[in-house]
Amino acid sequence: MSLHRQAPALIEQGWIRAVFLIVVYTGLSALWSNYVWSPELWFTVSFVLSLLLVFAFRRFIDRRSFESLGFHPQHFYPDSVIGFAAGTLLVCTGALVLYYMKNLRWTDVAFNPGDFFFSLVLLAMIALSEELIFRGYVLRNLMKSFNKWIALFLSALLFAIVHHSNLGIPSLGLVNTFLGGLVLGIAYIITRSLWLPIFFHLSWNFIQGPVLGFHVSGLSFESLMSAELSGSAAITGGQYGFEGSIVCSFVLFLALIAGCYIESQKT
Repeated sequence: MSLHRQAPALIEQGWIRAVFLIVVYTGLSALWSNYVWSPELWFTVSFVLSLLLVFAFRRFIDRRSFESLGFHPQHFYPDSVIGFAAGTLLVCTGALVLYYMKNLRWTDVAFNPGDFFFSLVLLAMIALSEELIFRGYVLRNLMKSFNKWIALFLSALLFAIVHHSNLGIPSLGLVNTFLGGLVLGIAYIITRSLWLPIFFHLSWNFIQGPVLGFHVSGLSFESLMSAELSGSAAITGGQYGFEGSIVCSFVLFLALIAGCYIESQKT
């Protein structure tokens, strides 16, 4: 009986593969930024590039299947539902805290199906591309070189560093991006599936912007509800959005504690 062995990776160390991908991705992003005239086009190009880049790295450097990053069809349900529900719950909790603190009120409701659908597609591309890179490829390969907790920390740190170039990002926004990277990373570690973090990421952004009316990482979307903020930007997030708020830090920290507890119960 013959045994089929997987071919060894072209680069043995997982951490080198992870850093190599980030360097190539950020380098190409810097190049095309000079020729992109709208955020929509930038995110579309980024989405296509991330798919092609991760597919090429996984196939020719890792020498593993693209699906093995965490796209197993049998995990789509219930991971996608849990992820979308969790992101929605956290954002709505934060919004309600701001509302009852009288730092947020909604002044109008207007539904434009075209804008709503366009925003959903755009934010789905963002969620898929970022989770594919930072959780599916970077975190997975870092765990080949380090224990899961060190790998989680490093992947979230890289996630925050790459987002440092976001327009108008405050210091608290960077902290929350790091915390968000930890939460999304622990979701991936728990499930070894990308479906949960992808749908968590999607609902987190979609409910923030097109539904509740916050800016999303400094970007403005046509929204179902028109939000009016008052008070310190450190509390409300200001023009950067909910991710610049100390309330966001609080809900992300609670989610991180819950995720770490769930993972600790597995071992």
